[in-house]
Order: sequence, then structure tokens, then C-alpha cells
Amino acid sequence: MIWGRGLAAAALLALGAERASADGDVDIFVGLGDGTIKYYQNDGTKSFMVPTEKTAVGKHPFYGVDVGARAVLSCVDIDGDLDYDCFVGESGGTVKYFKNVEYPGHATFVDQVVAETHPFFGVDFGTNAAPFCERDFDGDGDFDCFVGLADGSVVYHKNTGTVTAPVFAAQAGAANPFNGLTVAGNAVLFCFDIDNDSDIDCFVGVSDGTISYFKNTGTATAPAFTLTNGAGNNPFHGVDFGDDAVIRCVDADFDDDMDCFIGNALGKIYYYKNTGTRYAAVYTDFSLDASVNVFFATQATPLTGLQTAPMFADIDASCSPHNHCNGHGTCYPPVQCKCFDGYGSDADLTIYRSPDCSKRVCPAGKSWADVPTTATTAHALAECSDKGMCDRTSGKCACFPGFTGDACQRLACPTSKVGQECSGHGRCQSMKVMATMTNALPLSAATTYTGAEATTTWDEEMSYGCVCDSGWTVGLASGETQEPEYFGHDCSMRHCPTGDSPTTADNELDCNGKVAAGGVGTGAAGNLCHVDCAGKGLCDYETGACECFKGFWGSNCANTDALAGTSSAAA
Repeated sequence: MIWGRGLAAAALLALGAERASADGDVDIFVGLGDGTIKYYQNDGTKSFMVPTEKTAVGKHPFYGVDVGARAVLSCVDIDGDLDYDCFVGESGGTVKYFKNVEYPGHATFVDQVVAETHPFFGVDFGTNAAPFCERDFDGDGDFDCFVGLADGSVVYHKNTGTVTAPVFAAQAGAANPFNGLTVAGNAVLFCFDIDNDSDIDCFVGVSDGTISYFKNTGTATAPAFTLTNGAGNNPFHGVDFGDDAVIRCVDADFDDDMDCFIGNALGKIYYYKNTGTRYAAVYTDFSLDASVNVFFATQATPLTGLQTAPMFADIDASCSPHNHCNGHGTCYPPVQCKCFDGYGSDADLTIYRSPDCSKRVCPAGKSWADVPTTATTAHALAECSDKGMCDRTSGKCACFPGFTGDACQRLACPTSKVGQECSGHGRCQSMKVMATMTNALPLSAATTYTGAEATTTWDEEMSYGCVCDSGWTVGLASGETQEPEYFGHDCSMRHCPTGDSPTTADNELDCNGKVAAGGVGTGAAGNLCHVDCAGKGLCDYETGACECFKGFWGSNCANTDALAGTSSAAA
């Protein structure tokens, strides 16, 4: 016999029409009247549960836990970390909170006992508190809670916090959709879109063995529940399940509609299969059919004790279809790998994410060219900056010609020598740095090109160029020369020695007041011009050596002999 011994009234808590188990099936917790919790691992399939009880430490995540009496579970990812946490109500009126501190494949629930971590810390709901916290009742993207009580009333605590940091606030009067609505006693809710009209309705198990149907006559964001019993309205009209009926529904046969299990105080668990559709449910009793009711054994041998309350949740997640996330991620429902950084995590910027975390993600930088989103917003982050291809094996960008950097995020400086930027005769600098340099061409006073990286100076750390080396000081000030020794966009050319022409009266080396190449800066007093070979020879820009004209000699051709003319024209 697969089922172990428990206490009596059975209740099954499902997570809506979705399948709860990440390994394709649903597993079951059973809260008991003595305050303990059993765990049954589903060793079956999506369409047929085969629950096997686990009783050992390390196999049973609630092993040894005792919450008091009449444990009723409601498990949901209340803190947005992609695993199930559990609220557990008990007869004394408190709702305990057990946070899952591990991942779904190895769940470990830890009782939270301080206000900082327990959203219901110190709240006394009343006798036989039965929480239901698995739905977003107001459409704000987080889970809210109803709590049924022994007197048949239902209290509502709205989540005024967030998906990751819940804060529950009691709603009184008209703010509670169940205000003024009660059942005979021991209200235990299970809510989902029963009539498929895109809002949430509720079944409520009652102490007298009946199930009441509360139809949502409001909206998905502002529910208003109306008791809708009677033939043709309540699918369970006229059915008596025995004392303390507790209904829990799940898609037990994987046919895209909700089937329902109903427990009672006698320890039996009934199975009503939806033989209709998700649009028009028709519940048919299959309780005595051993081929489909996994709780069939309870018909002859009821679970002993009182108030058993099972709950479906996935805690044995298995991503075997994704090769267990290839060691680069964690498995979460439903059969989903949450990949680590660099393999497609939520923080990674990429156009491609491998579902099994087998492919690498490449670094991201500002896109060189994209579609603006506003008049001043463009260049969003993009993998390889949209100027390279990502190698999914290595996680490295193969940049297009002219671009470099781990994310292809900057221009490559030109060169005439493979492997040496600026031909080995210069420094590759960003425009941001160049703006501050007085020796960067075109020459100008030091300035800035920064401060508006999100708009006008978006490329301040992306556009790069060469600042060529020089054996003399380059600049516009006194004693500085307006041309560097090495020049050209890639610093591959070399100026020849400078000199003043020996055949003219003017000083060609005087650059005082002369506008430097590029038309930006002007030479100060004492600033020097550079005149290759004194204007009396041809400069070999590859070697930086002068070939002097006839009659002129010296490294800079500034010396004359008897053959020299008397003017540059004569040369």
C-alpha cells in the first residue's frame, strides 16, 4: 500500500490549472491533525499520479516538523525566487511561514520566526486558520491570501508589498470580497477560474460536508463573490462528502482541465474527474475506480486521525530533458533551467538564450547603431555591441573589422603592423582622453569630451584614434612643435629632421600666430613649425631620412655648398 497512515479530513491544495511539478508531475504534502506533515513523492507521470511516501531525513523536507494541530498547507513562490515556500495554518489561529532555502530539486523548508522574515508574524486569525495564498486576486502581479476560519467566515489579506517582498494588510468591510459571506463552519478555500471567464472563482469546503460555490461576479482585478448554489449552478450541488469537506483541484490527468479531490473527517478522499471541458466543467465521481483514483485505498481503509490536508507542489524538480542544465544553471518549474551568469541568466544581455544553459553568452556594450527609443535615447546595450558575432562555445566576441574590445565596444586603432596598434609608434586613445591632451591632433588647448554619455557624448569611450610618438614635444606652446615625429592615421610615417631653409631670410620654423593643421589651434610665441629637410630635400616618410637637393647637405639638408642656389626656387 503506497499511502501511509495519517489523520482524517483530507484536503488537496493545487496550484491552479498549471502543472505544479517541474519534472512533469505533482508531488504531495499531507498536513495532519496532529500538526505533522507527510510527504509523498510522485513516481508516476503527468497524467497519472503514483505517490510514494518518503519518511527519511533528506528525503522529506518537513521531516520532524510539528506545527500544532490541524495543519493546512498553502504553498506558493511568495518571495519570487522560483521555488515553493509554504504557509501552514493550524487550529490555534496562527499561520506559520516556511521559506524554501534551497532550489526545487532539493527543497529545505525553514520555519521563519521573526517579523523581519515572516509576513504573518504575530497575527491571530482565529480558530482553524486555513490559508489560501496561491492567487493574485487584485491583478497587481503578486499573491494575496484568504484565510478560512472555524466560524465559517473568510478574512482577506491583500499583498501591499511586491512579488519578492510580500507585505500583507488585512482588508475589512467592502474591501474584503467575502465580507458578510459565511458558510456553516470550517471554511477551507480553493480558488481558480471555474467558469473560464478570466476571473477567479472559489469553492469552499464546509464543516457539514458540502461544498459551496462562490462565483466571481466582479472582475479579475476587483473580485466580488456571490454564493451560487443550487442545481445547474454549483457543480457539487447535493453532494454530501461527510464532515469537514475540503476540496482541492488539479489537472490530475493532464487533459487541460481541473479535476477535484475532496477529503472529509472520516479520512476518505473522493475523486471527481472533470468529464466536461475547461469551459464547461462536469464533475463525475470516480472515487471507486482504482484505475484513476490514486486515493482509492482510502475508500476501504480511510486515513486514520483527523483533518488531513494534502497539497500539491513540485519539490523534486528534474531538468533531465535539458541535460540537467549542463551544470550551468538551476532547475525550476516547469522543467525550466535558470542559467548562471555568462550562460543566459536574467542579467545577461543577449539575443539568444539556450534553454539547457549549454551555450555561452558574450559580453555586451552599447550598440553602435540602433533604433532610438526617444529623441535623446539610443545605443542600448547589446551583445558584442552589434559589431561582432558571439562564439557560443567560448563566450567571446568575434568582432567585425575595425572594432575591438571584449564586447567589440570600441574602434580599433589603425596600424600597418599586425598585432601593434598605431604601428608600434603611438598610443591608442579614446576621444575622452584625447580631448584632454595638448599633443593630440588636431592641436588645441586641453578641453573635455564627457559628461553626457547617455546622449551627446555616447561614444566618448568608444571612438578611438592614434596619438603618435615623437622625439620632440608636440603642442602649441613655446618650445613645442606643431607636428609629431611619427604621423598619419596609423602613425606609420615618420617626419625627417626639421630645419630652416638656408636660402631664405624668413624663419620657416617660427609658428607664432600660425594656425595648426586642422584649423583649431594657433601657435603661441616661440612655437615651432616643422619643416622636413629644411625644404631642401625629399623626405622618405618610411625611414625618416632626407634626400637632399643638389648643393644642400646634412641630415636636415640645411647646409649648403657652392652648388646651392640662392633661393628655394633655385633648388
